[in-house]
Order: sequence, then C-alpha cells, then structure tokens
Amino acid sequence: MKRRRALASGLLLAGALRPDARAGDELLLRWSPQMGPRATFRGVLNKDSAGMGAGQFLYPAPNVAGFFAAILAHAAVNSAARDAQMLKLQTNADRVLEPYSAAIDGLAADDLLTRTRTALLPQGLVIRRGWVNANLELTPIFLMTQDRRAVLLDVAAQFHDGASGAPRQLGMRVVSTPRGTFSAEEDEWANAEGHALKQVCVDLLTLAVRHMLDHVDPDRAPAATSVERTVRFAEGGTQRMERSRVLEQHCGRALLLTLSNTLMSVPLLHPPAPGQECPAAMPSPQVATGR
Repeated sequence: MKRRRALASGLLLAGALRPDARAGDELLLRWSPQMGPRATFRGVLNKDSAGMGAGQFLYPAPNVAGFFAAILAHAAVNSAARDAQMLKLQTNADRVLEPYSAAIDGLAADDLLTRTRTALLPQGLVIRRGWVNANLELTPIFLMTQDRRAVLLDVAAQFHDGASGAPRQLGMRVVSTPRGTFSAEEDEWANAEGHALKQVCVDLLTLAVRHMLDHVDPDRAPAATSVERTVRFAEGGTQRMERSRVLEQHCGRALLLTLSNTLMSVPLLHPPAPGQECPAAMPSPQVATGR
C-alpha cells in the first residue's frame, strides 16, 4: 500500500537500474506541488529589452536558492513577483509559441514524467548506496527561442537522500542542440500530436536528472576545472556566453557550473570531433521524432 501511494505522486527508479539494488535504494522521481496538469512553456525573452545581459539566465539570482525561488515564482499563475513591464515583455515573447499551441496542450505532465523515467532506465543510472527512500522533486519550465530552433529547460529541484534533514536545492538549465533552418510546412514541432516536441522535452529532462544526480553524488560528480572561463555556446541560432567552470565536455556539449552554483548543459559552437562516439540520447531536435 505504501508503494502504491508513492507511485501515485511520482515514479520510482529502482531495481531495474542495478541488479543488486535493494528496496531502500529506490529513488522517487516526482513533480513539485507547483506543477500543473501540463508542462509550462514560455518564449525566451529578448534579454536586451528586459535589461539583462546576453549571457544571463531568465532568472538572475546570486545563488541556487535565488534561482530556485525565481523558477517557483515564474511557474505560479499570475505571480506577484513579476511586475507589469516584465509581464508585458513575457507576453510578447510567448507569441513565438502560437504555431505550437496544439502540441503544447498535449504535453501532459504525468506522461512527461513517465517517459523521462523510461528514458533513464537504459542509461544504467546508479542509485547510490545510502540513498534510503531518496526523492528528487522537480519544477520544470520549458522555453522556446525566438527563432524556434531550440528549446531550453530551466528546472528547480529538491533532492533528499532520505538520511539527512534538509533537502538540497538544485538549479539547472539545459539548452537543446539547435535544429537547422526550416519552412512552416517542414516544422515537425508544430505537429498537432506533438510527438517531436514531446521527445525534445523528455530528452532535456532526462539529461537534467542525470546531471543533477551525478552532482549530488560525490562518487560520481565530475571535478570542475579550477579556472573560471567564458564558454561560448549556441542558443538556437544565437551565440551566448557564460562565465563558468567546465565540469564535462563531450560530443559537442559542455556541462558547466555557473558562478551562481547552478548547472548548465549547453551545445558548443563547434561540432564533435570526427569519429567520436556520441550517445543517441543527446538532445538533438533535428531527429527527435519518436514517441
């Protein structure tokens, strides 16, 4: 009965991930109470019009706690944290979503969570010993670039290892690999059934969960370079920059630890080296047509 109640509010990642996993090693993956019946989608703001630097997050914050609070405020309906000017800018930015309204309406939250769990299983995600009845609670917001070539995921998360008292707050942005140019007739994301756009969202969530769990596990977390540097990456057809420490660089993507201690997974401006073996699960909207 206890297990059935847990499944009602989230999804368990357990024994199938590791042959010797015990019941206590299960990880409950779930949405936060702020999550509605459908995924939240926004258009990426024109950062110059919003008075923000080109490399800044939509949620400028000095640390993870600030990032976490900002995402929760943005996810709330009619949030008082957003003043009239910002609301006007966001309304204008959201017009980019109009061709995708039918597809976005079909992004049911429960289906996204189920598909993300299914995508994580074959990756051999290891639940660390000592994570007794651990859970990861997610609050995601998806954003589309104004050129409609990329989707961004901003996700606030709370991780509880089941042992320590207070949950650990995490923040991450994942930027999809930009798709090529296209005509309105060739835009697979606008398909009313939403298969292609849904797959992009699942890919981004899967990558975010994997990186965040690695980040909280000292045995698996990649070591940051000691030197901060400016990393240039693609956000749709636009070049962006982020001052950060590089945690990982592989297959044309980089995992960054920003100055506000949030994670970013971004596509670099240069493609992977010839002959480099890259997993098919990397977020690549050009081929994301599966169900």
